[in-house]
Amino acid sequence: MITTALLRSDFPAFADVVKYPDALIGFWISFGKLLLNQDRWGAPVSLSGMAAAVQAGGAGYVVGDALTISGGKFSQATKLVVDAVNAGAVTAAHATVFGDYVVLPASPAAATGGSGNGAATFNLTPAYGDSTLFDFGLELMVAHNLALERRALDEGAKGGIPGWGRGLVNNSSVDKATVGYDTTAAIEEGAGHWNLTTYGTRFKRLVNMVGAGPFQIIDPNDLNPLGSMFAFSGPPFSQFPNPSG
Repeated sequence: MITTALLRSDFPAFADVVKYPDALIGFWISFGKLLLNQDRWGAPVSLSGMAAAVQAGGAGYVVGDALTISGGKFSQATKLVVDAVNAGAVTAAHATVFGDYVVLPASPAAATGGSGNGAATFNLTPAYGDSTLFDFGLELMVAHNLALERRALDEGAKGGIPGWGRGLVNNSSVDKATVGYDTTAAIEEGAGHWNLTTYGTRFKRLVNMVGAGPFQIIDPNDLNPLGSMFAFSGPPFSQFPNPSG
């Protein structure tokens, strides 16, 4: 599960929340998750924990109240159960569902549900499992698109056309001085726009490695729930016409 906070941590170049707002990063994370094939890349990392420290206890809660964290951008919100109260104010709670987020809720986060007055808030601290190739690929894809978006915004701010495409510059001249660069050493052949950023070239190289090797195709008619463990070789030979008759 790649979140905006995790991407900013892994790629400090995008730490500026003004130049790279959560909404923009969240958009490209969601977009990338739709494109990367988990059969090739593996499943994305999921939260292995979500600590919930009480910031404000609220009033009217009882032990066992089920709460749902508000805010953030998610496919599954964090869910809590109240473990202890003091005169109706929550003093301890734990997560029963860690959640699946693109943008984490702001801390302290409000919570709905339970028998209280809705004023309890929590400081959430996520714990992540081991990253997979999916996560590395997704972050590189997002970083590439963020860099292109920043270039488009800067171009528009100067009165130019945002998103106007142009290739890599391999030489430049000032007065009588000319300098040239061997751009072929820094690009991936046939990578198109991925060559416009170093993040993109890294992503394309990873794509080539992840995409190497055959797929194992399982016969959909195989009743063995574990699969045949062999590539489907096609229909039985007896179903083909006899070439001699």
